[in-house]
Amino acid sequence: AQQGQSNSLGTFSFNSIDDFAAGRPASFSRTLTQPERSGAVWNSAAAIAHAYSRTKFFSLLYGFRLEADGFFDKPAQNDALDNALDVKSGAAPSRFHISPRIGFSYLYNHDKDNGNGTNQSNVGRFYRTSVGVIRGGIGEFRDLLRPGILADASAATGLAGGTSTLSCVGSAVPDVDWSMFATNPSDIPDACRDGSGALAERAPSVTLIDPDYDVPRSWRASLDWSTNLPAQLLLRVGGLASYDLSQPGTVDANFAGVRRQTLSDEGGRPVFVSPAGIDPASGSVSASEARISNDFGSVGRRVSDLRGYGGQLTFGLSPDVFKFRSKFSFYASTSYTLQWTRRQYRGFDGAGFGDPRDKEWAPSGTDARNVFVLSGGVSHKKIGTLTLFARAQSGLPYTPLVEGDVNGDGRGGDRAFVFDPATAKDPALASQMKSLIDGSNGNAKECLLASLGRAASRNGCRGPWTQSLNLQWRPPMPSKWNGRLVPNVYFQNILAGLDQAIHGNSLRGWGSQISPDAVLLVPKGFNAAAGRFNYDVNPRFGQTRVGRSLLRDPFRIVIDFVSKPPIDRPA
Repeated sequence: AQQGQSNSLGTFSFNSIDDFAAGRPASFSRTLTQPERSGAVWNSAAAIAHAYSRTKFFSLLYGFRLEADGFFDKPAQNDALDNALDVKSGAAPSRFHISPRIGFSYLYNHDKDNGNGTNQSNVGRFYRTSVGVIRGGIGEFRDLLRPGILADASAATGLAGGTSTLSCVGSAVPDVDWSMFATNPSDIPDACRDGSGALAERAPSVTLIDPDYDVPRSWRASLDWSTNLPAQLLLRVGGLASYDLSQPGTVDANFAGVRRQTLSDEGGRPVFVSPAGIDPASGSVSASEARISNDFGSVGRRVSDLRGYGGQLTFGLSPDVFKFRSKFSFYASTSYTLQWTRRQYRGFDGAGFGDPRDKEWAPSGTDARNVFVLSGGVSHKKIGTLTLFARAQSGLPYTPLVEGDVNGDGRGGDRAFVFDPATAKDPALASQMKSLIDGSNGNAKECLLASLGRAASRNGCRGPWTQSLNLQWRPPMPSKWNGRLVPNVYFQNILAGLDQAIHGNSLRGWGSQISPDAVLLVPKGFNAAAGRFNYDVNPRFGQTRVGRSLLRDPFRIVIDFVSKPPIDRPA
């Protein structure tokens, strides 16, 4: 259950600081009504398995898991919505599913097994560490059903009292009077300036659960091999592959999909509203003309028909804890993971370019190709115990975007067309693009150069590498305390502390995973005669400056004391 209303006082959006200072908003949006969101679901599972061991070196485990889930309630049915859009409201499906799984483990060493689990020449020998272990398996795994899905649909039914929103762009935006809004919130606009028209939309928003909706599931196969190496080391090589099914997505059931314009300057980008639905002064777009029914706003239908796949290969190296000994009880391990993931998207999921109903494949947002991990520790009676954990990860993918909605499908953050400075028809735009390319470096510049003259690829750019470093210290305590008080000192995000100490206020972002600025183009008007938007280029595209982000992970020192019962020691 969740109470409260987001955007209850409304939001004015401005295309620039100058527009803000002059009181020229590009758009205004407000949530007029939003009831309490609540939902309840149930999840259950039962499993049966059988273990088979031919010898002590080989074992097989197989079985299946019976899973069931469902909703305790369902959203109210809206007959007017069903008739207008040919949809089925009030759906809350339950599911029963069988997930099979099988896995094996094989241990081997240099001795020969005689077939009955023993070795005639080495009967009674105890192997602390086998020479090698091979493990593998394949199975299907399902997620849990989440109550937020029902909560969203129960609050946004399109009926009286449900979620209702207001959207105004361009000349339909109400006047801005900050002092009046501050002293009397009841005067905050609840209607657009002219009340209607192509630049205004006031209608209930709806969320539907598709009758065929199912929780995400995936088939996963793994194969691991670990073996002993000289110098008392252990090597581990592991592979994992996944094929993902029933991945979540959204389709706007109130989207007509009628192409009303084509932007030839942007590679034939379709626009689903006429020039009357675009404010010529700011370039802001209203999606009202793209609706099938004006009695409703966006009708987001929760679907689960998308797919994905991925894999990873991991190499790990660590000392054999049974054989490796050092004076300071030193331990260290390292691993490297190469991974890749791809999945399907729609334009309604963000970063759309063509018809938002079409599916397309692209790298997933968590597709970090390279991951290095280092962990270690040292213990001595004079210094206590130190444990270190370090991680370095290559950049995550992101998509160059346009600020706002330019194709009129009602979903902001459309994919940008990367104009070539040599061929762009707008001289100001060409100059800004050239300055951005010349001033950029690293991955951002590579992405721009690779996309010149065409629409940017979804998740076609990559951010910079990120690193993290944490340290835990358990100091030595007097023996007379008899272990009754155990302190732990945690040094969290040491790299951020070093960044602050070395660079002061000009932070480099060490130890922080800050997403690059993905906005490439900002609309500043629309030329109806030429059939094109006028854009400004964001000079900070691709930058990850920590000073421009509120999402920081600071350096912290945490001291934790644990009180334990006294340890009884022998006399």
